[in-house]
Amino acid sequence: MFTAAPKLAAPLERVPSLSPARLFAVKCGGCFEGIAPSEFIMRAQKSVYHLTCFCCCVCERQLQKGDEFVLKEGQLLCKSDYEKERELLSLVSPNKKTAPAPESI
Repeated sequence: MFTAAPKLAAPLERVPSLSPARLFAVKCGGCFEGIAPSEFIMRAQKSVYHLTCFCCCVCERQLQKGDEFVLKEGQLLCKSDYEKERELLSLVSPNKKTAPAPESI
């Protein structure tokens, strides 16, 4: 006698929440949303950002090509805010070594 084969789950492509594009999409380092292949991006070391998400975490100024910035513990800081932070830290603990100089895009 013939027995029916067990029903298989829907193909991966038909389940939107589990589609390969969603599983393996590049995520923005700022908003953690996916980045479409057609979008313009900014890179900082191994992180990738939407243009609008590439901004200083302190003053929220959008960083442009050529701006100097620091990526500190996964957060972007513009040169100005980074220097203010360094100055405050040097006042609190003058013997502590300072971090490297800002890089530019």
